[in-house]
Amino acid sequence: ERLYQSYFSVYPGVWYHGDNLYIHESGHCKLLGRSDAILNPCGVRIGPAEIYNVIETISEIQDSIVAGKMVDGNDTIYLFVQLKPDAVLDSQLKKKIVKALRTECSPRHVPGYILSVPEIPYTSNGKKMEGIVKKILEKKAISNLGSVKNPDCLKFFSGDIKK
Repeated sequence: ERLYQSYFSVYPGVWYHGDNLYIHESGHCKLLGRSDAILNPCGVRIGPAEIYNVIETISEIQDSIVAGKMVDGNDTIYLFVQLKPDAVLDSQLKKKIVKALRTECSPRHVPGYILSVPEIPYTSNGKKMEGIVKKILEKKAISNLGSVKNPDCLKFFSGDIKK
């Protein structure tokens, strides 16, 4: 049942693993990435890696995960950061994050919310779980926790989210 829920529930009877690809006329394929992790604020498609590439350069941040919450047809971007020991997510660090994203990417890459969490959820094979964080933010059911390496950390992504 878990296999069915994970791979056959989107398109009944058709295997779907969440990655999109484009098949060129020549037969070559271009992997476009995870479809469930794409952020779409105001019609601008943003891949999480665009944000991670900038966030990873900020010395106070150990790890991060980004997800969108659909509000009135647009994604509001939530950036969750796991800080290095002795770092504090204060207004100065938030301004540093915003400035870096605005400068290195665009104003659309700037999260609506930047929040600190003690741990980032990963699959057992080391992938960040943006899709499950999105479901938590949107208060949707999560069908399969079996692939979550560290499920206890998910409690930090639920509840009343405040800036």
